Amino acid sequence: MQQHLANREQKEFGNEACIVDKEDIEFIVTELWHAKCAATGERMERVPTAITRWRAASGDGLDNYVLLQSHLAVKLDAAQPKAAGKGEGGSGGGPEAVFDASTVARVEKVLKGVRAVGERFKLH
Repeated sequence: MQQHLANREQKEFGNEACIVDKEDIEFIVTELWHAKCAATGERMERVPTAITRWRAASGDGLDNYVLLQSHLAVKLDAAQPKAAGKGEGGSGGGPEAVFDASTVARVEKVLKGVRAVGERFKLH
């Protein structure tokens, strides 16, 4: 999963140096999202999964990664505004273009909690 994230970061966001290690992946999957799709809440057993950025412009940090079913990650990536010179660019709508308001609010709440911990302990 770590290599898939590194590949996605390079392809979708032009990030050549993904900073996430195996422990970070384990944290994202088990502690942050409890092995459930961030959007649907479904267990991710035997389902193709991906970790991707929730908001492209927010960068590559633990407070911006979501665990999604692969087809939802593809939709989210396609809706993100792309970096200059990267691909054709998405719709620019971000998560709001893909998910309903309650899903966006629920995911934002989880990520906000990670940001708060990161700020408190200087984890960025």
